[in-house]
Amino acid sequence: LYHDHYYCFGCRTFGDHLTWLQKYQGLSFNEAIKVLSKLSGVPYPSEYERRKVSKSLDLPTIRDIVEKAHAKLLELFEDYTLEHWFIDRGFARNEEEAISFVKKYRLGVWLDRDNFPEFYGHLIIPYFNENGEIIWFNARNLTGVGSKYRNAGGSTHIFNTIAKDHALEKGFLLIVEGELDCISVLESMGDSFPTVAIPGSGLSENIKKFLREIASNDIDILILMDPDDAGRRHAQKIKEIVREVKGRTIEVCLLTPDGKAWRLDVNDALKTFGKTGLEQMINYVLEQINPVGDVWFITRALSSVLEERQSRPVYPTGFQELDNVLGGGYTEGLHIIGGITKAGKTSLALKIAIHNALERRPVLYFTYEMSKFELWSRIISTIMSDVYYSNLKKGLISLNELKKRPNWNEIEKIAEYLKILEGDEGMINPTLKTWTVDEIEIEARRVKAKVGLAPLIVIDYLQRMPVREELQKKDIRERIDSLVTGLQTQVARGVGCPVIVLSSVSRAGYKTPESPEARLAVFKESGGIEYTGYTVILLYTLSKDSAEKIGIGIESHSLVAIDVLKNRENGETRTLIYEFDYKTNDWFYRDVSPDLLKTIGGII
Repeated sequence: LYHDHYYCFGCRTFGDHLTWLQKYQGLSFNEAIKVLSKLSGVPYPSEYERRKVSKSLDLPTIRDIVEKAHAKLLELFEDYTLEHWFIDRGFARNEEEAISFVKKYRLGVWLDRDNFPEFYGHLIIPYFNENGEIIWFNARNLTGVGSKYRNAGGSTHIFNTIAKDHALEKGFLLIVEGELDCISVLESMGDSFPTVAIPGSGLSENIKKFLREIASNDIDILILMDPDDAGRRHAQKIKEIVREVKGRTIEVCLLTPDGKAWRLDVNDALKTFGKTGLEQMINYVLEQINPVGDVWFITRALSSVLEERQSRPVYPTGFQELDNVLGGGYTEGLHIIGGITKAGKTSLALKIAIHNALERRPVLYFTYEMSKFELWSRIISTIMSDVYYSNLKKGLISLNELKKRPNWNEIEKIAEYLKILEGDEGMINPTLKTWTVDEIEIEARRVKAKVGLAPLIVIDYLQRMPVREELQKKDIRERIDSLVTGLQTQVARGVGCPVIVLSSVSRAGYKTPESPEARLAVFKESGGIEYTGYTVILLYTLSKDSAEKIGIGIESHSLVAIDVLKNRENGETRTLIYEFDYKTNDWFYRDVSPDLLKTIGGII
């Protein structure tokens, strides 16, 4: 810590005393000013309280900041070992190369607290037009205090627009998210792989115009965003713009030189594998788009896919007989549980959710019919057999009474991993969220990133889910098809988690012949559910006559058939009979031979 600045030889960060106080003492900018004011005996300048960040800079100011920042960075190389920042990121091997790199891209650093303090301690990354003139800049925070990026304001721009000419020659253009990612590709590939960066701060009219122009010239637009939620949303926005002019987009991925899936960004790949390694990884991208057949998939991607399949999580239902049919439980994909009202769909789904939460697997339960309170009341009455659901609904039992029971700790264990979200709460209270497919995907990715395991998701139930505004006036079949497709592609396959969807069925076709194909017909009025689901289960209650035919007398409990009609995992279909106590949500398996089940003649 020097008299006018600090420099860390470990993490190679630097700045003035204000930045040091913010970074290492956790103070805000104004709090740091007050501390220094007190230490130095200099009165606290009240104008700092009123200072606001510049919203948008004019072109002369932008160019002035870039030039001054560039000069400052070159000056600092004389006194500090700044080359390590560029060496650590794979851009240089020594000080000489680092200085050459800075000059090549005209990078700079802003260290003026009095003018444009919002850019203090930021790496200034200039943007150039096709004539090589500075038109904008983005600024990357080097201090570790505050937001990661700031920019010059106004409309955002494309980084490295000169790549457009090369794209017209090559027939493709790679789009990455950050300037450092784009520079990483340029340093590895030169002009042979046209690449631009589109910052994640939004798509301005400048960017939209550029995308439409590229797409209109029959150029393949390759999208390689950061592998996180923000990156996926950014990619989706780009695809929507390109789709307007019927252009082509291809989402590509990076594979390591030995063929493994790369889960970090492009600059991380440069840091890890060097320029030669990243060049090989980028060339793999070309292999993804050029062949007519699937040579790239078979020779490059299949190995990592097989490894992922071996380690994919399995979520047992907790019903041993059902798990045996399903091959151990639910895996990544869309899984349908259908039935008419009071068939036991929610009870079964809650039982599955409870089982997995107790096994410390994350569960997200989206309810579009019952409230969070109602569902937790059912869970409590399931765990505490002497606590009735009806009494909880009436408020006849206090929380203190519940906590005194010996199995209350089991409720708390479930609550650690089970989260119930009221899917339509945004319709009730506009300040809250309405859980659409897009929002569910975002939440699933958040949980996966936090826990390290994709959550089990339950949708209760499908026909009540909200759809996008443009689909609201469509008929039920189109709305359901859209929801099912979104849940399958965005959530189940996109995030890699099992999605259990509860669905109503057609009462008109509920009594059908005994073949599984015919029984699937009850979903016909609910869109293409039977085609999209990896597994499809139909629940129905057996009548007294049917129960007697298979030798089971019905007393106070219901007799429920869990009819596995479709099973893409191993192809096995089977009807399982359970005795179901609605009051306690207990399910008891009754072993009935398949031949005996045939005597009841299908769904009764």
